[in-house]
Order: sequence, then C-alpha cells, then structure tokens
Amino acid sequence: MRKVSYMTIDTEGGEVDFLKNFPFHQFVVEVVQVEIRCVNGVGCTDGDTATSVMKNFGYILHTKYRVDSETEDYFCKRTTKA
Repeated sequence: MRKVSYMTIDTEGGEVDFLKNFPFHQFVVEVVQVEIRCVNGVGCTDGDTATSVMKNFGYILHTKYRVDSETEDYFCKRTTKA
C-alpha cells in the first residue's frame, strides 16, 4: 500500500519525532491527523512544531480542532508539492 487517504498519529507525546522520521517520500498520504496533548504546560508548542514539520514535507494545516482543555487535533492536507 503506497497511497493512504487518511492517517492518524497519536503516539502519546512522540508525534513530532514520528513525523520527522516517517518516510513521506515513500507514500502518498492525503490527510494526516496529529493529536497534540498539552498537560501542565508540557507539549503546548508541539502543534506549531508538527505543523512546521508537515510543511517541510509538503503539507498545509487544514483544520485545528480543540478536543478538550488538554488536547488539540491538527489536520494537515497534502499539497501538489508533496
């Protein structure tokens, strides 16, 4: 399987490291959902970092959704540059 319509990443704090190391050059992933948790000030900037990493792989932030007081989901869409 080389083409994936939707991929979700929820690694309990390792999302940014996962994104940095995922072989995006080997797959066509249309939409990536990244769950970011912010507990007691820890991880609060990971959403911006994840968005920046995704931009480097040719993705744009499509939607940011606040799940609750500690969790946000970032939906990134593949661009034609990816």
